[in-house]
Amino acid sequence: MPNDEAGLFPELPPRLEGTELVRRRNAEAQRQYRARPANAAKLAARLEVQRALAHGDLTRPEGCAECGVSCVPEAHHSDYARPQSVEWLCRACHMRRHRLPEALPGQMSLQLGERP
Repeated sequence: MPNDEAGLFPELPPRLEGTELVRRRNAEAQRQYRARPANAAKLAARLEVQRALAHGDLTRPEGCAECGVSCVPEAHHSDYARPQSVEWLCRACHMRRHRLPEALPGQMSLQLGERP
């Protein structure tokens, strides 16, 4: 449906559709996430890993440390106070790890099937 509301109500912003709506919602969610003080340690640890990878101080292996699948693994922090001490996990193992009851405070500790 075209945006006919602009002619009837010119004070309303144009309706966002499709990928632009999703992009703006994601951008706003990221902005809110980064603004939360509780996430500061996580963000700092992630940034330090990114910088260490870029400078060659840390190397990403070619597979998951848990299941052994060949992939581009993600860095899992078990302690944000030690940002370069990471375990390299595939996406599936990483998400499974965040659903364990012993997840760090601030990490997801949901049971499978639950929603935040």
